[in-house]
Amino acid sequence: MDVDESGRLLIVGWDGATFDLIKPYIDQGLMPNTQKLLAQGAHRVLNSTIPTLSPTAWTSFFTGKNPGRHGTFDFVYRRPGTYEILSTRNHLPSLGTLFHWISQSGRQVGTLNVPFTYPPQPVNGFMVSGLGADLNWEFAHPPALRDELLSRDYRIDNPVHYQGDNDEAYLDAALETSRIRAETALELMKSRPWDFFMVVFMNIDQLLSFVWHHMDESHPRHDPELAHLGDKIKELHQYLDQVLGEMMALAGDETTVILASDHGMGPLYKEVFLNNWLREAGYMMDQQPQVAKGTYWHLMRRLGITREGIWRRIGRARTQQMKALLPEVLHWLIPTEHPDLANQIDWSKTKAYGFGNIGQIYVNLAGREPMGIVQPGEEYEALVNEIKEQLYKLADPESGELLVDKVYTKSELYEGPHVDLAPDLNVIMKDYSYITQMRRELAFRDVVRPFLGMSGFHRREGIFAIKGPAIQQGEFEPASILDVTPTALYLMGLEIPDDVDGSVMVDLIEPDFQSQHPIRTVQSTVIAEMGEVLTNEDEEKVQERLRALGYLK
Repeated sequence: MDVDESGRLLIVGWDGATFDLIKPYIDQGLMPNTQKLLAQGAHRVLNSTIPTLSPTAWTSFFTGKNPGRHGTFDFVYRRPGTYEILSTRNHLPSLGTLFHWISQSGRQVGTLNVPFTYPPQPVNGFMVSGLGADLNWEFAHPPALRDELLSRDYRIDNPVHYQGDNDEAYLDAALETSRIRAETALELMKSRPWDFFMVVFMNIDQLLSFVWHHMDESHPRHDPELAHLGDKIKELHQYLDQVLGEMMALAGDETTVILASDHGMGPLYKEVFLNNWLREAGYMMDQQPQVAKGTYWHLMRRLGITREGIWRRIGRARTQQMKALLPEVLHWLIPTEHPDLANQIDWSKTKAYGFGNIGQIYVNLAGREPMGIVQPGEEYEALVNEIKEQLYKLADPESGELLVDKVYTKSELYEGPHVDLAPDLNVIMKDYSYITQMRRELAFRDVVRPFLGMSGFHRREGIFAIKGPAIQQGEFEPASILDVTPTALYLMGLEIPDDVDGSVMVDLIEPDFQSQHPIRTVQSTVIAEMGEVLTNEDEEKVQERLRALGYLK
């Protein structure tokens, strides 16, 4: 790939950061370095992907491609030809990433904790994988870097998982995780050569997901006696602002600096069980229980004991303890919050089903699903349109308010070789203040109920701020997360692959720089492949950690 002489590029990612919090903090004088970045350069809202989830969004961030082209739609995906659900992992060499193109040009690349970059790519420099990796795996390139990081107690994830009654411990561990990541990033910036450096801090998302209600007096779960815990959110923003200042100082004035998030955040109120709605509407059918199981649960119901009631009382941890005391063949006696999708549904009578973290619905399509009953073509289109029409009538039984803002078909959102992997329908409810979550839907009979776990969730409106020798000043209209990679390549003097869906953000680049540096493209031959399938043990471990982190329920 041809390259012009150009300066270095630093990208700092704050997962889940939103101007809704950052700008008020700036006005209060709490984030002087972020204020400086915004004042000296350009900033705008960065619209995320649909679904608005970290694996989908970050992969689009560092490829410039829509999910139909890179193939990542959620934290999990269906193994092709089955109903089995596996955790998502990218196959970086086949994606055509920002790291790949910069490394190929001969530049030195360094990345730290970028989500869904496991296994690490052998870049010209170093790569430390983020969310989706495990400390026991080879998560760093070169391999010797892993030992160096582990000797410093490096963390990929927050080691303390939110349980609903351990807020202080969870918040303190999150802040400590950010501190370790910041110290590691600063040390790598100082000790290793780089032309491009990218680090992602995950803990804004994680704090806002679980303790939004402590900060937000209007949230139904807000308790004034615990409001002081919301100050930890402010403390994290102040700390990350301090680290941003140190990074900008290390990078120097000639380095272009980007601060960005994969999505924004906002309050979360209720969860919607779309599979229960699909069941009530006749689109999905449960497996008939075996006689023993049916008799057992019928007796429990006669006694006033339900799966829902038992689970709500004993909780996740005690459920697992109880199961451990029984042989596997009797595990069905203990209620589960996470029924197995594949074994709960009667596929021979099911037209549509849901799984995912926002509101994704899949048609049980003949020729795609192993037991598909809906024929492609007219029958498929009629069913999709019918479900879409019915979804717009979905209401909160408590308030009577209609829930659905927008239902997107896959053809409205995606193009590329992996469109078949996409949800047939994406359902956006109450600006993401109502969401579904993975597999909880089959554990209860409710369609809508208050969310008792998280109190905050993603919004499409992320942040983007940039300063550098070629950048104008001011606030600009929103852009797409797909635009980051082509803009970064352009500012580093590189050609842009012709399969990139995003565009260079020319509106915030100085006209003189543009006239001297015309946009150049190059033919791309990469086609994204699915990442490696883990062993059963590692797969179970990853899904359990994702549940503990709040990404799966």
